[in-house]
Amino acid sequence: MLGSARRLAIIDILEQRGFVTVDELAREFSVSKETIRRDFRALRRQGLLEKVYGGATVSAKTAKEYTFADRETRRLAEKQAIAKAALELIRPGDAVMMDASSTVLQLAKIIPPDMEISVITNALPVIEELASRPNVAITSTGGSLRRTSYSFVGPAAEGNLARFRANKAFISAKGVSVEHGLTDANPYEGRIKELMVNNASEVILLADSSKLDRLALVQFAPIERANVVITDNAAPAEVVSKLERSGVRVVIAGKV
Repeated sequence: MLGSARRLAIIDILEQRGFVTVDELAREFSVSKETIRRDFRALRRQGLLEKVYGGATVSAKTAKEYTFADRETRRLAEKQAIAKAALELIRPGDAVMMDASSTVLQLAKIIPPDMEISVITNALPVIEELASRPNVAITSTGGSLRRTSYSFVGPAAEGNLARFRANKAFISAKGVSVEHGLTDANPYEGRIKELMVNNASEVILLADSSKLDRLALVQFAPIERANVVITDNAAPAEVVSKLERSGVRVVIAGKV
């Protein structure tokens, strides 16, 4: 196993267990203890874990990243309203990129069966949702599967994604602010989102109001790279005004 893939796997294990030892990881991956210690040092520099005596724990900075199952049910009504507003921006013939966020999954669920579009995604749930729609051409990035988010990340996913272009990208973020741009809790997820932003002509950000004026660990794009931000009707008026003054079009989902 390559070092990058092993480090992704270590983060997955940490997110599931909370604590791991050097000895148990060396046995699980059939590598030396020094190799695991080097992995720990590299992941610590990225802010993804904290070293403790004999092992490592999940970083306090990333501990707030909920599992996909948890995220899928949080603020569900708001995510569904945002998804309905986002659907109005998709046209037959579009090539769209879709990230592995729970809000984007709600969009995938309501794409009409007869709509002819192409979808490029790193999200296993999006692939499963769209697989039954014969008019949707699906391209997966492939790569290393993050079990916490059911997303494909890592060098293989990044390399494949870099080859594609789309006219629209539908993505989410853990934090959205004028000062700090679009941010995510995980560098691997952030890199995928960065590539989607860079390779799409138009970026549509789906972010419920709890993400606004917030900051997460890794910036993947400046705020001006978002052409449209779709949020819910609980978004504070002053935050919406600040986004609009920065040149971003803000759509309030469910607003009469």
